[in-house]
Amino acid sequence: MMRTHKGLLVLLAVFLMLTTNAQMALVPLPLDDDTAFGTVPKASGFLSPDEYRDASIHVLVERFQHQGMDCMQVNITIQDPSQIRTSKSSRSFTDKEMVVATQMAKKARAVFAVNGDFFKYQVQGFTIRQQHVVKKRLIRAASEKYDILFIDDLGDFSFTKNATTESAQEFMDALEAGGRKVVDSFTFGPVLIENGVIQPFDPTLWHGDMPMQRVAIAQVGPLQYAVFQSGGATQLKTGLTTTEFATMILERAPGVKLVYNLDGGGSSNLVFNNEKINTNWDVREICDMIYFASIDDGDGQ
Repeated sequence: MMRTHKGLLVLLAVFLMLTTNAQMALVPLPLDDDTAFGTVPKASGFLSPDEYRDASIHVLVERFQHQGMDCMQVNITIQDPSQIRTSKSSRSFTDKEMVVATQMAKKARAVFAVNGDFFKYQVQGFTIRQQHVVKKRLIRAASEKYDILFIDDLGDFSFTKNATTESAQEFMDALEAGGRKVVDSFTFGPVLIENGVIQPFDPTLWHGDMPMQRVAIAQVGPLQYAVFQSGGATQLKTGLTTTEFATMILERAPGVKLVYNLDGGGSSNLVFNNEKINTNWDVREICDMIYFASIDDGDGQ
């Protein structure tokens, strides 16, 4: 009886030690610094050309055909909100520098990355990056035109539709009054789906009524995300309209919480393991991206 009791204590001690070590290995990144990058993804974490897993993150790329086009759904689960991050083409928030997406992703040590909203080339915008206020300017032609996506310090998505500078600020103030901090915001859109329902939107925004390559980012659940991409050769005007894209996403993820349209066409860039995994006819360099980082600093290669 005494030996059994001692054996249980030893097993419990080992379990606690392993659990503590695992927790110590996951160190959150600062939310207010876009030059703070995660750990280098482990070679052993790449389980296949389409999957990565370590103690802090799981990424799975699903490739499928839709209307005869190559499309993707990239599913991402993270352990800490600091692992969904943004980066930019240079240290400056205001220059016009653009770089190849794989270069930016590699510098940020991204497990997976996707292009953002091209904020450096937009005069208008309600733009915050890693808690740095870049611009708050939605006037004239931009007023009430764009949906603003907010990502907070819990990694949750929320939005305000057809925003003005004032309405976006009021929405942000309300979030912060409720105890949240806005980490990133994006001026693009539209919001395609909320709580499993396709939302009304201007079908002409960002050439939405033309068939072309499209990209969207989604929150599926707490610390669970997905990126959707539809293919098509831009030079031939093939691909999906925004409405067709939203319909495709809803078929793939019926209960998705929130889906937000990002820059598409030649700006479509999905990067996994430092390689661009989607194809474009007129691929462009970009100035910003959203990426998912590892914070697993445990042993292993």
